[in-house]
Amino acid sequence: MIRVQEFVFADSEFSHPEGERPARSSCFVAHEERSRRTIRAVRPGIGCRIPKGVVEYGREPPWAHGPNDLFSAFSVGAEMGSYFNEGWPYPANIICTFAEMMTYHNTRLCKAGEGSKEVPGLIDALEYYKLPTIGAETKKEMRELAIRGAPFTYEELIALIDYCEADVMACRRLFWAMLKRGHIDLRRAPIRGAYVARLARVEWNGIPIDPEMRQLIEEHFPAIVPDLMDEANRHYGKEIFIGKTLRPTPTYALIAERDRAMGRPVQYPVDRKTGKRSLAKDPLKELAQRDNYFERLRELNKTLAHMKQANLIVGSDNRNRTWQQPFKSKTGRNQPSNSRHIMGFPKPYRCLIQPPPGYALGAVDYASQEFGIAAALSGDAAMQADYQKEDPYLGFARAAFGVTAFPDDGGAMRKKCKESVLGGMYGLGPEALAYKHGIGVAEARDLQGMVPRIYPVFYTWLMRVLNKARMGKTIYAALGWPIEIKGFDDRRGTYLNFPMQANGAEIMRLATIYIIDSGLELCAIIHDAFMILGPANRINDDMLTLSECMRRASKAILRGFELRLDPKVIFDPHRYEADKRSRQQWDDLISRAQQREQQNGNHRRWKRRAA
Repeated sequence: MIRVQEFVFADSEFSHPEGERPARSSCFVAHEERSRRTIRAVRPGIGCRIPKGVVEYGREPPWAHGPNDLFSAFSVGAEMGSYFNEGWPYPANIICTFAEMMTYHNTRLCKAGEGSKEVPGLIDALEYYKLPTIGAETKKEMRELAIRGAPFTYEELIALIDYCEADVMACRRLFWAMLKRGHIDLRRAPIRGAYVARLARVEWNGIPIDPEMRQLIEEHFPAIVPDLMDEANRHYGKEIFIGKTLRPTPTYALIAERDRAMGRPVQYPVDRKTGKRSLAKDPLKELAQRDNYFERLRELNKTLAHMKQANLIVGSDNRNRTWQQPFKSKTGRNQPSNSRHIMGFPKPYRCLIQPPPGYALGAVDYASQEFGIAAALSGDAAMQADYQKEDPYLGFARAAFGVTAFPDDGGAMRKKCKESVLGGMYGLGPEALAYKHGIGVAEARDLQGMVPRIYPVFYTWLMRVLNKARMGKTIYAALGWPIEIKGFDDRRGTYLNFPMQANGAEIMRLATIYIIDSGLELCAIIHDAFMILGPANRINDDMLTLSECMRRASKAILRGFELRLDPKVIFDPHRYEADKRSRQQWDDLISRAQQREQQNGNHRRWKRRAA
């Protein structure tokens, strides 16, 4: 931990249209705590008379920004957009009070719980700590003025600078109130601050989207939907889809008929939280895992549900940009909006991701991240040895079934082994395992019972985690991300899975810092994977750098244990493909859309369609 020379609290006002990079800031205000100096600054060429005591900023920030100075703001990511526009380097030491608030309270301040679309803002934080705040109406009025941008009248500019200064002082009060209560971990907070600052660069870069195919899909998807539903209804022999909705009565009847035809007991998909039958996303996923016959039904229902609210945010440079919502999940992972971020769309639509001419995309994910983290944290030598092999679940299969390779059964045995091992990490009971794989409960119980015998050290460690939760102790990840124990009985799976997911998030945060600081153009963070964009003639070197950053991060968090990597490169004019099935669905979708084009008398030339 450094000896801080100066504490700098700052805020800026700027316009940020959806999908675009933020515009240059109209004004910046910073307060230096030790010198008690407040710097009020505007960008050069603001377009009106500059008020007395206000300076123009230039090539460097007009406040303390040395190696021992600390920069703090409520939303550091927002201020970094202003830094990027001016060409300023990252502050050497950063504390983001939003990140620290989310860390200490871990989603409890989200306005409607973890599933809420809204995370707490500055006013919410000030109200929580019982600190004075500017009124919501005044804040809204000033934000609208900042979004409108220059030219300003002299009075408008003064009002905007005063408002910006009020936010700086509010952030200052919040920082000291949180620090006084022990809600800021000064040792680890700069790591989270550095991450939030680098994450702003990821949002700045954006994900390249094929504009022609996006336009084609958006124009013709509404007309394609009825055809997809009619074909599904004919395939299943029942009117299960009507009006873009999956109808429960005929769907449950279809499930019952299928089970009887397959000679097995009738089992309907159920919500694991309520125990009631359901056709929601997760129950349908389990149904399709149990019987691939229902995969088409699940995929179409997911697509229809998603496209009702889809609003892919793409800028004028054909880059998908949206706020990453860092720290929003209980495990500390990002949660960008599924309706606005391309990686939240159904897999076929991710084929819209395409590198520009002369460029290539590089994607690297941590192979079997949860298994590897569990092996490292538990110190189970057998589990670690299995992880280092090409397929970590083959070791379990060898001990459980006596096989030396997985049979050609469409991946059924591998999935069964994977669920048996990982299921213990998130509280999957034998009934749920049996349902997902179409096996008896007794067989599922036997499979889960093999885990303690095959990986005894891992199982003992996992039980220690569970006992810690039972005693009501807070569980921490490597860099301090916590989960407070409340309501143990109904959240058992959350606590069991927390060490793997939360430490996975810590690895991703540290790797993000390394990747951005290495100079790579990181354009997406996808759960346990990273995507970069670079010139095609340099992408192999960039992939080596990316891989080294990822290995370095995993070794730092897992005490020297290195997670394996799975890389792939996509050269122009090819597309990002989640898997072969999604590519087939994409080709079908484009074929249908182009047929609609021709029926409407349009004959466009699709210049960059992938081979």
